[in-house]
Amino acid sequence: MSITANIAPRISTIQTKSFYFTIVFDVDDGNIDDGSFSLTDNIRITGSTDISISDLTLLYIQGNFVVIAVDLPNLVTGSFTIDVQGNISIDDVDNEIVGSSKTIKYDTTIPSDDTYDTTPPPGEPTAVEITLSTPSISNSGIVIAQFDFDYSVPYFLSSHVTVSTGATKSAAESIDDDFTRWIILITVPSSGQGMLDISVNEDAIGFTHDAVSAQVQHDETIALTILDADTSLSDRTQLNAEPMVGELFEYVMEVKGDNVQTVDVKGVLQPFYHHWDSTNGKLYIRSVGEVENKYDDFNFRVAATDDNGSAQALGTLNTPMAVAPAIIKPTDDLQMFFGEAFDVLIEITNNPTKANADGTWLGLTSRLQEGGLAIFGDIPVKGSKAGQFIPGVNKGEFLITASNQGGDATSEKVKWSLINLVKPIFGTIVSSYDVLTNTDFDTTLDVSGDPEPTIAVESGSLPTGLSISLSRSGTTTTISFSGQPTAAGTFTFKLKATNAAGVTISSEYTIRVYSMFSAPSSKLTNLPTNQIFLQKAGDFPIDMNMEYINRGNPPGIYTLEDVRDPPHYAITEDGILSLTTLGLSAIGVRPITVVCTNNQGDPFSHTYQFYPL
Repeated sequence: MSITANIAPRISTIQTKSFYFTIVFDVDDGNIDDGSFSLTDNIRITGSTDISISDLTLLYIQGNFVVIAVDLPNLVTGSFTIDVQGNISIDDVDNEIVGSSKTIKYDTTIPSDDTYDTTPPPGEPTAVEITLSTPSISNSGIVIAQFDFDYSVPYFLSSHVTVSTGATKSAAESIDDDFTRWIILITVPSSGQGMLDISVNEDAIGFTHDAVSAQVQHDETIALTILDADTSLSDRTQLNAEPMVGELFEYVMEVKGDNVQTVDVKGVLQPFYHHWDSTNGKLYIRSVGEVENKYDDFNFRVAATDDNGSAQALGTLNTPMAVAPAIIKPTDDLQMFFGEAFDVLIEITNNPTKANADGTWLGLTSRLQEGGLAIFGDIPVKGSKAGQFIPGVNKGEFLITASNQGGDATSEKVKWSLINLVKPIFGTIVSSYDVLTNTDFDTTLDVSGDPEPTIAVESGSLPTGLSISLSRSGTTTTISFSGQPTAAGTFTFKLKATNAAGVTISSEYTIRVYSMFSAPSSKLTNLPTNQIFLQKAGDFPIDMNMEYINRGNPPGIYTLEDVRDPPHYAITEDGILSLTTLGLSAIGVRPITVVCTNNQGDPFSHTYQFYPL
């Protein structure tokens, strides 16, 4: 297989003093095998008489990257090219390195400046995790601190990191393309012993995040110790693991020493297995699936080696005394619906072996399962016939009990109520509204139904700026429309109400939004006198709406006034005038006055002359 090495991906400026860089191998997940990478086999330096392989130091190999230090001579300037070549093994797979080269410029004749000013852009809340290359190290050794962010952090500086007095730190370098993973090399003090603190203060990088810290033990000779990680230091006299029957198991130990090399566990059998994580110095014993059996003084042995020798520690697996279950009572009474399926889980902790729900004369079934006691079944239809539920008995309670080897739980009474399903019905409101832009609009609409329906816009849309809120009283849900429309237009919509009993679609509602209101008026400066000559014995609908009259905003309503022989004349509210001469007893001029009225200003009227012939 072939693999690409990304050489010094963050170096683009001239180096002014000794520095370090990373080589990141292009794999999503993997670890470089021990001994498969070396400077002599995999690195070639060309293009400079100032820099050679002897000026490079391989500092560390971790995961899929290596860290290399470059010792630059004083008062020199130029550039050199790094080629990564040969083969490298990752997770026991041999890979040929191809097409990997980088040229780096240097000038140690000018003063160096490791600082720069920047204001990180505002970001989402960010979590930071610190991982150390080793949990313990000899004096004057180097620890790689890896900082993993859950959000891109393009400006992370070593000044954002605080280390204990006496320790020194290198510049921060990003080792991925999205700036979420950075590393800093920490050199421990050359004398003394104790715990070295490495921390990132809260909001240190300008992003919202919690403070985070890590510790590494340092000493000239660090004693190899195997400790229980879950107890205080004063109580770490033995390893005592306590698997609980019915639960997944994880037991954590800490192994500290001077460059811990190997860690192994003897005597742990299925369903348990061990895992050594060298990056945090933690040894884990875990179970494959939930523990099924009890364990009493089941012994195991932990062995470890470091640069100074070896150490062993004995441990035991003991199943702790069982704890009686605890029933978690629901905060609200249970609701069931006539003629509907019912299913609820009553939470019970501490692994009950028995549980029951007394009072299931409703015809329901109870069953102990993961997480608690399930109560389920079909609720009969309300009525008095065979197989139906007795009318009038709509409330009751379950008595929940549970037990295990630790004893009986405190029983809990859980109340229930039966509800007769009622399909939603929309109440009657005005079907259309007229409103000005940027003025308050407030109206309500009631919807009956049980249980409470959900409300959604089925078709059309509300004016921009209006919103819907819901409130409940008894079996009535009130829909409140409120806000200020921001754009003129005609908005027509329907609502949908849904509950367990069914779905109801409302009638159509219209909200007309105007930028201004106006009264009806004439479209002409001087209206003509309209004379209408019609043959006797006929029906003649005439559309008078748009010819002379501006209906105004909101549109005015048309009516007739001062009409002689009223049964022979009619007009719709939109201005369709109908005349008929059928049945007129005499022929003569009949005046017809058409009036257009809205709620803005004076009505507008115009008289027509009707001549039946």
